[in-house]
Amino acid sequence: MVFVFFKILKTRALEFLLITVVVAALIAAMAAQASLSGYSEDRVHDFAHNIGGNMLIVSDRTDLGKFFEMRADYAGMPASYAGKLFDSPVASHIRVVYPRIYGKGKVNGTTMSIIGGGMVQSNGNGLDLPDDHALVGQAAAKQMGVRQGDAITVTGAGKTGTFMVDRVLDRAPEGIDTGIFINLDMARRILGRPDDISSMRIAGCWCSLDIDKLAADVEKNLPGTRALTVKGMIKAQKSMIETVKSYSLLVNIVGCLFISLIVGLSIYSLTRRQLIDIALFLIVGARPWMIVMIFVTMAALIGLAGGALGWALCPILIKKIGVVLIGASLPVSGIDIKTVLGFATMLSAGAALIPALVASRRNPSDIFAKE
Repeated sequence: MVFVFFKILKTRALEFLLITVVVAALIAAMAAQASLSGYSEDRVHDFAHNIGGNMLIVSDRTDLGKFFEMRADYAGMPASYAGKLFDSPVASHIRVVYPRIYGKGKVNGTTMSIIGGGMVQSNGNGLDLPDDHALVGQAAAKQMGVRQGDAITVTGAGKTGTFMVDRVLDRAPEGIDTGIFINLDMARRILGRPDDISSMRIAGCWCSLDIDKLAADVEKNLPGTRALTVKGMIKAQKSMIETVKSYSLLVNIVGCLFISLIVGLSIYSLTRRQLIDIALFLIVGARPWMIVMIFVTMAALIGLAGGALGWALCPILIKKIGVVLIGASLPVSGIDIKTVLGFATMLSAGAALIPALVASRRNPSDIFAKE
């Protein structure tokens, strides 16, 4: 029986592979839906807290999930945009602009986040760190073993610079505790992006303004950008949660039905093609439950493989959904891989049970008479 089991797996490998892919796609959709339902509200609230009371302006190519987690999504915009705002129709509503550039580099030989920043005021005055000074996040300082007054060497794609640690920050700007903060122009040169910035935060008094209209006007005057506010992110959050919940039950029902139908029909078709083998097994003394176990095990293996592949596809699907709904990739959350594998395996095995039971109760004489 074991020989026949592996023979079936080998001869039907392509068929099983196709079924596995279909099961994986359905499992990925169900896992993604469950994951999004579990954390979407907290996730978007995190984005909103990162924006704070200001307006955040980023490139329309920026993945917000990676941006806020400093995971190397540094799509840029022209550095001239920081000053351009004060020459635009929205200038009267803006008091100060904080341009930033983000990147990765080597700091004393250790890979770190490099943040270049400054401030541009409506009166034309600016504020920046001296060219040879740096602020260091507390976690970064511990990792490198540096203190206030120490010298650090920063190397990027553009050049290398030496800086004195002006201060170790107990609370780093934007919560970036693992980075170093240097002069904006110096950061651009070191990172090899002299005409680029990654983001701007703008502040002003907007108590009596339509914030959505202001954000739209900013985007209109700065082509290729997105202007984000707390209000906009909360609106996106509500839309996302409503969308996910409205399809939740439907996705689960359709997913389970399709997996059961596809696996069940596949095993039914397989038992029809293996009738002679089934009859021979029964004649030589095999018990019906042994026949059932052969086909249920095959189905369980399809479910296990489909669950594993579905889990691997789930982050990709969640990223796409997040980008469409709120403009940010989102990680898998709240779904344990053991749960996914167990669910897919049990569902597939259960779908095979009925056709396997029917096949195991066939009369060998009737099978040979018909074949």
